[in-house]
Amino acid sequence: MQPKPSIFFIIPSLHGGGSERVITHLIRNLNPDLFSITLVLVKKEGVFLSAIPEQVPIIVLNSSQTRYIPVKLVKLIWQHKPDIVFSTLGHLNLIIATLRFLMPAKTRFIARESSMVSLHNKNERFPIIFNLLFKTVYKSFYKIVCQSRYMQQDLIENYNIPLSKTFVINNPIDFKLINSHINVQQSPYEPGFVNFVAVGRLSVEKGYNRLIDAFAAVPEQNIKLTIIGEGDDYDLLVKRIAERGLENKVCLARFIKNPYNYMFHAHALIITSHYEGFPNVVIEANACGTPVIAMNSPGGISEIIDENRNGWLIQDDNILALTQKIREVALLPKPAPAALVQLAEQKYSLAYIIQKYEGLFTEALKQNS
Repeated sequence: MQPKPSIFFIIPSLHGGGSERVITHLIRNLNPDLFSITLVLVKKEGVFLSAIPEQVPIIVLNSSQTRYIPVKLVKLIWQHKPDIVFSTLGHLNLIIATLRFLMPAKTRFIARESSMVSLHNKNERFPIIFNLLFKTVYKSFYKIVCQSRYMQQDLIENYNIPLSKTFVINNPIDFKLINSHINVQQSPYEPGFVNFVAVGRLSVEKGYNRLIDAFAAVPEQNIKLTIIGEGDDYDLLVKRIAERGLENKVCLARFIKNPYNYMFHAHALIITSHYEGFPNVVIEANACGTPVIAMNSPGGISEIIDENRNGWLIQDDNILALTQKIREVALLPKPAPAALVQLAEQKYSLAYIIQKYEGLFTEALKQNS
């Protein structure tokens, strides 16, 4: 019996980010009759470890930092010679792309890009070096999976990546899992208020300062905001809320294990990021039956929002327009949840996205035969 094609999924760890969630979905849901799957971790840690099936082998490189793994990685790939290597997260992808010429020619290397590269590189210590690397070595991948068309264009226009090497696959959403975390009868909010919610890491790029400033201009006392997330900007945001006298209108809830019940019972989710490759939280809100108010910042958000159906787009950085839309939406009845869920499920269901990945991997194997 001919052995199944082998795929190595390589990622630094399984902490609770979007890339880690996608890798976990792939490992759990790819057809086991089609592929033999191995997970390779730099460090064996993270909240998603418990979600990896017991039958999936896990290889740990045990390096304290990603930049120390090149030698171990090259040895590992030569030892096992997998048919496909699939990696995600920028620094790890760059290491693999740089080492590509040292590894087996027949192995297909596929990268999933997790950010807007041109914008993300501006925050690196040496942006010129990172931009040069992306322009030179990133072409060594067989394919680069982009979460949105905007991300795809970013790679093509700014880093001269050929269109033929890019492949757009949106992030999958587990609708059954989300639904299992919703308590229709039990709202987490204080009754008698119109509640808005924002969910995401408390960091500069998420633009929470813009959201707080917009709420400072909302005069209605029955409109409230809950921000769910952890991050380095917590103290700065607490200070900003206090300076604007919003302690009774804006709640900084920090980490909440089940944000989906908050999304379901909110009147709308608000996202004010300065850029987003493909914001899962928008689709997750729709999966909860909740519309989204979003600033139309660089990235894939405009590809998700269907105006007046599942949400509303606001001109980027227009605080006044955001305030006006919050007040306007607060007066509208919330759309029927079933319609929003159905719209999202057609494009982002786990089964649909997994099928696209299986097609990508199958095509790579045919090209390699």
